[in-house]
Amino acid sequence: MILSEQINNHKYLYLDKLVELNDIELEVWISEARVDSDTKENLRDILEFAPSTEINSIISDEKCRNYKLLFKNYIAYSVRNETFTIWDDEDKFDGNLFRRYSKSKFLDYVEISTSTEYAKNLMGTDEHFHIGVCCLNHILDVACLEEPTIEELF
Repeated sequence: MILSEQINNHKYLYLDKLVELNDIELEVWISEARVDSDTKENLRDILEFAPSTEINSIISDEKCRNYKLLFKNYIAYSVRNETFTIWDDEDKFDGNLFRRYSKSKFLDYVEISTSTEYAKNLMGTDEHFHIGVCCLNHILDVACLEEPTIEELF
C-alpha cells in the first residue's frame, strides 16, 4: 500500500514535529492516534459547563504508526489551530487526513503572494499544488513543486 493511502486509512493523526532542515526543506513527523479504551474521563472534569459524560482519551503509543514527511522545494507552508479552521465547500481535494488539493483558498493565497511561475521555471516543473495534513489540534498546508517523500518509522 502507498504510504499516503495508509495515512488516509487512520482515524486520527498527531503532528509531532515540524523542522525546517534547510532553506527550502520541511520535515514533518506525524503519528497515528487511537481511542484509548482503557481510560475513561468525565467530560465535566475537563469542561466545567459540559454534561456529565464519560469519554475516552485519544492517544498515540507503541501500537500506533509513525511517519516522516519531507517536502523539498516548498513554496509556502502554514500551520493552523484545528479548532479555528473553517470548512470551505469550494476546496477540491483527494484524500482524507493526507489531502492533495486541486483547488483551495491556500493555493489562491500562494498564487497572489508569491512568484509561483518563477519557482516552477527554476525547478523545471509545470505545476505546483497543495498538500494538506489534517491532525488533531493542527492543520498543515504546504504549497509544493513535488510530492513529499514519506517514510514509515519503526
